[in-house]
Amino acid sequence: MDAGVGGAGDSATQRQPRARPRPLLACSVLLAAAALAGAVVRAPGGATAMSLKSLVDPLGAALDAAFPTPERGPQPHLIGFYAERSMEAKRMKYLGDLLEKELPGTKIVWLEAWNNPMNERLRATIDLRGQCGGVPYLFNRKTGKVLCGVVAYDKLRMWAQGLGGDARIYRDINR
Repeated sequence: MDAGVGGAGDSATQRQPRARPRPLLACSVLLAAAALAGAVVRAPGGATAMSLKSLVDPLGAALDAAFPTPERGPQPHLIGFYAERSMEAKRMKYLGDLLEKELPGTKIVWLEAWNNPMNERLRATIDLRGQCGGVPYLFNRKTGKVLCGVVAYDKLRMWAQGLGGDARIYRDINR
């Protein structure tokens, strides 16, 4: 018998290779589906509309839908330290929220210093000489001026606009 015809070695050589999973194809299909899902947006009237970007660059539209980029605005320069257990600090936080509503573009970043030791360490670093010694403590990064304790709303507004602050306490941020 001929070894080349009908032998045991033939069945192994004639077998078709197993189909391997195609991760690139699967990934492309998922991205295309995400692009189509992200491209359909609701118009104000309730109708659906395709975005132009999804038609021109479906991969870019899919990536934008999957990984949205955060909106970059001006960095807030007002920092407030408060404690949930301090009524004075809660009062200043409330006045700060009113100020944000009154002055567009004003944002105070509030950091809880009682339960978070990192925030308290940051507050103590800014309050170099311990002149304030606790919360509420507000710091203006642009001017270096601070507010300690509960102050009047007008004084808070002037501090946020860079016109005032506690005259006794000044932190030179340029050194």
